[in-house]
Amino acid sequence: MDSPVTSSKLQSVVKQLRIEGAIERKNISVVSKDLMEFCQKHYNDDYLVSAQLANRQNPYKKTKRDSCDIM
Repeated sequence: MDSPVTSSKLQSVVKQLRIEGAIERKNISVVSKDLMEFCQKHYNDDYLVSAQLANRQNPYKKTKRDSCDIM
């Protein structure tokens, strides 16, 4: 059987809804434009998408220190 909803549960739900309602919303068109500009601005610094990876040292390359030695 379902437990009755208490006043404190309702108050916590209302509090959470007020917090979420106060969050500033932005249009997806504005956010996507900002994201595209950020990606284009930082393209050369990104090792995962830049073709210049061969010219630099790979920061994700495994080293001897990455392994776990038990003995």
